[in-house]
Amino acid sequence: MGKQRRKRRKGDKRKALRAHSFRRAVERYDLDLTDELREEIIGQITSNKSSPVEVQSHRVTIHDVELTDGRTVRVAYDKKRGQLITFLYQDPKDYAIPA
Repeated sequence: MGKQRRKRRKGDKRKALRAHSFRRAVERYDLDLTDELREEIIGQITSNKSSPVEVQSHRVTIHDVELTDGRTVRVAYDKKRGQLITFLYQDPKDYAIPA
């Protein structure tokens, strides 16, 4: 008998992406990501009002989105699931690990 794959409940990945994006919004932008704000960001992406930065794959794109308070945030968006994946730093130097 071969190994059986664990069946994934529908929505598990969506929930995981959502939880991850909420954590990264606080960590990287000190942003309280409410459901309304999340929907606003997704709305800007889907209506082509954001600035696309990079296409990572057929499913994932990186966008700069301007918030109502004037700040610009960089997010990764999952087109297949219609979810924010994560919030990214604007400047790659922010990812540097201190020596």
